[in-house]
Amino acid sequence: MLDEMAAPEDDPSNHFTRVVSPVLAGFAVPAITQLAINQTMPQPWHDVALICLVAAAGLLLLGYQFSVGILYENSRGSRWRWARPIGSFFGLTLLIVALGVIAGSQASGMPPVLQALLGLAILVLIVGGIGPIFVRIRWSRLAQLQRPRP
Repeated sequence: MLDEMAAPEDDPSNHFTRVVSPVLAGFAVPAITQLAINQTMPQPWHDVALICLVAAAGLLLLGYQFSVGILYENSRGSRWRWARPIGSFFGLTLLIVALGVIAGSQASGMPPVLQALLGLAILVLIVGGIGPIFVRIRWSRLAQLQRPRP
């Protein structure tokens, strides 16, 4: 299942990490800087968000590094082929957690209607960020089941 995700084809459009990972890692770096400087966010949420953003940037960069160039070519047939999808998935998950923590930490000062809207927005963030990954896993599983067995 994950093997299909690791390198389904040589078509670069099949690799989420070639485009999305560097963009998200690039987003995480200024967010890390802003959080490190800004101490107005309540504790412990400040530290949790900062830790998640730093780890997300590292994992997304790991996924990107294993999706291009010599590392991609050399890792395709080895156990390192898992570095790209796993690093990208967990990096994206940590980025979503960090954004949810940052948004959620501000909810206590909001009126109930805005708290409900913020909760809905965080749900959309989670579904939009992680949902397509599970769709891809499901499609890979269905493709495996439909293949004729020798």
